[in-house]
Amino acid sequence: QAKELLQESGKNKETDEAGILSVTSCTTEARKIAESFSPNKKFEIDKLCDEIDAMAAELAQLQANGQGSTATAKAIAEAINQKLITLEKALKYETTNEIVNVFKDPLGPLNQLSEAAKASIDTPNRKEIFDKRVSTFEVHSKKMGDAAIDLAKAGGVMDKKTVDDIIRTSEKVKKMGPQVVHAANILFNNPDNEEAKAHYETLSEDYREEVAKLQKLVDSAVDAVEFVSASEAQLKSDLEEAKAYIRSGKDPQKSFELVASATRIAKRVTALTDAEIDNSDDPQLKRDLTIAKDTLQQSIAPVVTSARAAILQPKNEVAVAQFSQKADKLVKDVHEINSILDAHYNPPPPPPPPPEEPVPTRPPLPLEVDEMEEEAPLQQSNPIGFAAHQLHQEAKQWEDRDNDMVAAAKRMAKLMM
Repeated sequence: QAKELLQESGKNKETDEAGILSVTSCTTEARKIAESFSPNKKFEIDKLCDEIDAMAAELAQLQANGQGSTATAKAIAEAINQKLITLEKALKYETTNEIVNVFKDPLGPLNQLSEAAKASIDTPNRKEIFDKRVSTFEVHSKKMGDAAIDLAKAGGVMDKKTVDDIIRTSEKVKKMGPQVVHAANILFNNPDNEEAKAHYETLSEDYREEVAKLQKLVDSAVDAVEFVSASEAQLKSDLEEAKAYIRSGKDPQKSFELVASATRIAKRVTALTDAEIDNSDDPQLKRDLTIAKDTLQQSIAPVVTSARAAILQPKNEVAVAQFSQKADKLVKDVHEINSILDAHYNPPPPPPPPPEEPVPTRPPLPLEVDEMEEEAPLQQSNPIGFAAHQLHQEAKQWEDRDNDMVAAAKRMAKLMM
């Protein structure tokens, strides 16, 4: 709405005020969304919002002075529009990254919480482990809800019903999290109580259903190309970090976690690709995606197997090299899906038409020389021709258009020469 209103700058006071208000509303919402971003990304969004707000203030001053329709005001309005487009793209990119990150294992923290809540009383460090799992679950549950809401508000979801469904389901997931934790606490303190077990199982199952619903909504709303692109970047980062840990021989658990993260991302890409295949009416796209998806699926298990061998034998150069090779293959297969989707949804612009060859200029038509314009024959050698020439010169002085008599006289003069 801000973009349309800015294009009418100077139309009237109401339109001008609505346009400026719409712009500041955009930057205010963007700052809220950026609260969940990394410090560097938050700084970038805040800086962009500061620039937009400064230009909006300048435009508002021009409008207040009755100069809202001047060339300067129009230029500022267009600059604001371009900045808003940049802001929208930046928000979409970051929210998509967050979606990839928090939804790669949406129920993992719940499963770990369940395991800790049901642990027998004699389990070593039972309380410490449970508290840690509770904290992880609470943070992750909130992050899922916030990331989905940010996606809905970032401007990338055009369907209002989907936006409303995402926000409503996200809020429900966030509210259910504390209820699950409360039930887990009861079960933890009463591990043999059947009612506590049933209560926890009911709440956790309801939570699973809502998370599955939210993930389905998010997958339907996210931009496929941006999602696969962000997935490729995170998957590659996880695998490169895993390679470094394996080579160092330190923290095998961290190596396993990174590889598991990468494979979960790869599985998410295959699920999204399946959805694209089901929803597409393009036979060629369906064929290309099916082949690429099958290839990616076949690459996941070898990465896990080779990673296990390399982690257990970090000094075995062959095992480490094989893992590195399989990891690179997985990245390549995800990139192939990314390339197919990008080429389909963002085709290159058609080449410009060839320059038109200049039409060769025709040589000027030879001037029709009126025979009567030639030099008059000599009276002595050609008295008849001389008389005809004199007749022609005399006829030229008359208006001969539509004058049959004059035209006949000219024809006779030519015949006489």
